[in-house]
Amino acid sequence: MGDFIKSTTILKTIIKEWNQIPVVVRQFVVRALLLLVFWFVAYTCILKPSAGLDNWLTKITAQATTAGLNRFYNNGFVTEPMVSEIEGIKGVVTQYILLQNKFAVYIVPRCNGLELFAAYIGFLVCVPGTIKKKLAFVLFGIMLIYLVNVLRCCILAWLNLNKPQWSEFAHHYAFTTIVYVFIFMLWVLFMKKTKTSEA
Repeated sequence: MGDFIKSTTILKTIIKEWNQIPVVVRQFVVRALLLLVFWFVAYTCILKPSAGLDNWLTKITAQATTAGLNRFYNNGFVTEPMVSEIEGIKGVVTQYILLQNKFAVYIVPRCNGLELFAAYIGFLVCVPGTIKKKLAFVLFGIMLIYLVNVLRCCILAWLNLNKPQWSEFAHHYAFTTIVYVFIFMLWVLFMKKTKTSEA
């Protein structure tokens, strides 16, 4: 009986504290949790096992990276796809980018930007704003994030060929920070534009 009373008291305290949080923040938290569950189920049960979306996005990222390298760095880069099994999923395509048979960079599904797109869109879905403005920012943001990711892959290829000792740090720390700061700046821009239009 004592445990039940304790549990009830804790639950009442949680509800009381929750109700003191501003409505806009509560709505954001609820939407974010629902969206997170939806994305987890959709990606793990449908998108990841089929590998179709990941393979397509990896392919176009590799093609754009190769085109960028050929245009702005050195002609002769080619893309070579390799089908393998990653994390138990068969038919996953890794895109290798080579310069005269020398390894430059490879792009796997977790580097194709899909998670970045999902995080970016998820935030926009959860915050207040008009559908029209959100759609405009989704299209604009996705294109910019895609270009930033392609630029990241190009620089990684250059590092692998010229300064391999910097590659690991750049890949795991510097570029990750830069990309997430960029996405955060897009979110801030959206919030500013929304507040300006409401004023």
